[in-house]
Amino acid sequence: MSESGRAYPVSQLLVPTITLGEHSFTPCKYLWAYEQSPNKIYLANLLNHAALALTRAEFMCLKKGSEQPHCTTSFAATELLETLLEYQFLIEEGAPDETALLKERFEVSLKEAFNFGITFGLTLKCNFRCTYCYQNPTMSRMSVSTLSRLQKHFLKRLGTFRKFGAVWFGGEPLLHIRQISSMSRFMITECDRRGVPYSADIVTNGYLLTEDVVAELERCRVTELQVTLDGTEEAHNKTRHLRNGGGTYRRIIDNLRTVGNHMQTVRIRVNVSDQREEDLLSLVDTVSGLGCKVLLYLIPVHNFVRNGAGRLDEHHYLNYKQWLSCVESVEQHALARRIQVLTTRHRAGLPYCNGYARNCLIVDPEANVYFCVGDIGIPEKRAGFLNEHGDLVLDSGSQYTGSPNPFQIAQCAECNLLPLCMGGCFNLPIEDAKENGRCMMRELFPMNLARAFELGIHDPVGSST
Repeated sequence: MSESGRAYPVSQLLVPTITLGEHSFTPCKYLWAYEQSPNKIYLANLLNHAALALTRAEFMCLKKGSEQPHCTTSFAATELLETLLEYQFLIEEGAPDETALLKERFEVSLKEAFNFGITFGLTLKCNFRCTYCYQNPTMSRMSVSTLSRLQKHFLKRLGTFRKFGAVWFGGEPLLHIRQISSMSRFMITECDRRGVPYSADIVTNGYLLTEDVVAELERCRVTELQVTLDGTEEAHNKTRHLRNGGGTYRRIIDNLRTVGNHMQTVRIRVNVSDQREEDLLSLVDTVSGLGCKVLLYLIPVHNFVRNGAGRLDEHHYLNYKQWLSCVESVEQHALARRIQVLTTRHRAGLPYCNGYARNCLIVDPEANVYFCVGDIGIPEKRAGFLNEHGDLVLDSGSQYTGSPNPFQIAQCAECNLLPLCMGGCFNLPIEDAKENGRCMMRELFPMNLARAFELGIHDPVGSST
């Protein structure tokens, strides 16, 4: 089988049992390959984040196994065999299978989630009126009562975690910089007193990022900010304009040029809907000249409105197709401009997000609690609330009463890509994509694995996938 330029699963191509020397092995079901040239095949084991290069002769020996004893004899004597066994490309018969190993890692990682974080939804109001915004802007700024409950909850949890992280979120959180300052001082003081490392990020539209504001954010130990830019000025202002319809692009770019280098990382999120590919490529050129460390993140606009059949509306899937058609070229262009790209993260047993481990709370202005930031402000998505004593009270019958588990979903448990996403976003794929037969990971990964190999192949057990 030859699929030059694309990745393909190989475990099903290998014989069920491979005899090498005096032992028998089964190939790991999470093996994928990429053929860079007729005589070089990169082989990846997603279970262990390991990759190595094989010649076609070596690959054929592995593929044929005991059917070709003349080559397996010499193959068994090589260091390559030791690598295949050490990193579980091959699993000895009788040992725990790869799915059991992956499940064990997942369960252990949930039990050992020692870090804790709070996402502060300071307000659901905003100075923008983005065309795709899903939030209900009825809630104003976070009340004194909610801040008090958060402080009590924080103090009760303090001592149960090793690190703490705050995320300032909205609406637009910079509308309430004083709350950021006062709450930051409180948490930083308590963490420093206990010797607990403290960090903070902010998700902002960037319009209010003046030098004075950034200086205050630095005092609040905010080291990373996320700003959304949806292409060139014309494309961006079409979707992300002020409440009065005025443009926002130029001011955001000017702000980032001025203050971006005060942050360790500026994450640029791009919401892909119907932009032209050339608009996104032009945006890459612009952000490459900001003079700060940029991390680019492209994601399709999610339309959560469902039709009568319970499926997401057609615009959701049109946005997804548009994103899929351009994400590769835009990311490649960004890499060429020395911009880091946030692509598929290899989980290999780790939960996809904090929503699985329940070690991060998202709190709205009225002390309602969520486990997914995409749910904030949606009453039916609420997981619970913080009471006046600062205790977390989960709602009876909430969808979050039980923690999401990909091994309880047949499509995930049987998937040979499971180590990459570990079930993915439980708020979208598990609700919709799996039941409707579409999985973003399965469609995207065969295209992106080739680049992942090229970036990491020189580290044979490193970060190639």
